[in-house]
Amino acid sequence: RGIHSSLESPGRASPGRGKKGPAVLFDLWNEDIVPETMAQSIKNFQRAMSDLEDNSNTFVSFLERIANVFNFADGSATLLVWTTFGFASLALSMAAYLWFLLDGEGRWSCGILGGVACVLASQAGPATEAQEEDEEEDPFQTMTYVNQMMSCVPDDGDLAHHYIATRVQCLSSEAVK
Repeated sequence: RGIHSSLESPGRASPGRGKKGPAVLFDLWNEDIVPETMAQSIKNFQRAMSDLEDNSNTFVSFLERIANVFNFADGSATLLVWTTFGFASLALSMAAYLWFLLDGEGRWSCGILGGVACVLASQAGPATEAQEEDEEEDPFQTMTYVNQMMSCVPDDGDLAHHYIATRVQCLSSEAVK
């Protein structure tokens, strides 16, 4: 009939059957389970291939945008990123300098930072099942969100379009007149 777990004693009532006997935790072979048809198998395969294509496009676009943000493919986006990095490094340098001025040997600051870290670590609860299911739902969701935020940075397709669109398309001098 199926594979049954014998974790419960034979005398206890099984929640799945309503009578005495071993509990059915899962059925591997059961006549009630309908096998997948060929059409359903093909549809599931097509869906999986579509998801793979979407995720691959998202990943490649993400990598292209990250690479193009640093190579002046779009000058304003690169300038914005390097300016942001400059301000961030200035802020971190100033914070480190103030930290050194206030507590150069780290007697008080290390103790305070360690205490804050312990309190924050103790307040972090375990992940719930709903959070774990959301994380398993779409592993590329964060990358898609970053791609949407970085839509001002061109990927390689956008760069090719920009290059072709800004060049004269006609080689004949009569067509230009």
